[in-house]
Amino acid sequence: MHAILTLIALTIPAAHADPCATWGEITPESTSLVLGDSKEFFISGGDACGDVDACTWWLDENEGLGELSAESGSPVEWFSPETLEDCQQAVFRLYVECPAVDGGGSQIDDAEITLNCTEDDKSDLREQQAETSVGGGGCLSPQVVASLLFIPAFGLRRRRED
Repeated sequence: MHAILTLIALTIPAAHADPCATWGEITPESTSLVLGDSKEFFISGGDACGDVDACTWWLDENEGLGELSAESGSPVEWFSPETLEDCQQAVFRLYVECPAVDGGGSQIDDAEITLNCTEDDKSDLREQQAETSVGGGGCLSPQVVASLLFIPAFGLRRRRED
């Protein structure tokens, strides 16, 4: 019986680990979403370990897509954009900077967001591409040809009047 209790105690140390050991890290650290989704991100350890209102969030300034519900605090919700260029998968980073638990400086963490189009978005894009594809052999319609034939006649009539 004692051996079983010892074994259980050795397999559960993470449950009793210091929750502030991961303070300032983003949870979840990566996520895969589709257009129209939103996702909440949290500061590990939360208010119990530090002032989450002093933590600032931002998206990768070159490739970050979407919007954040706030620039500080925890949780922060990320909202996807409505479209992706050519429905190409986008992978970018969300950052947070929090004051260090020990009060010395700050720490920065990041999470990866992968964004994809829905199957409906992909189908809509294929339909748009099919509708806008160039077709025909370059022939002019009979109306255009007829109107082009009258231009020289109109020009000659004007010269005779001068």
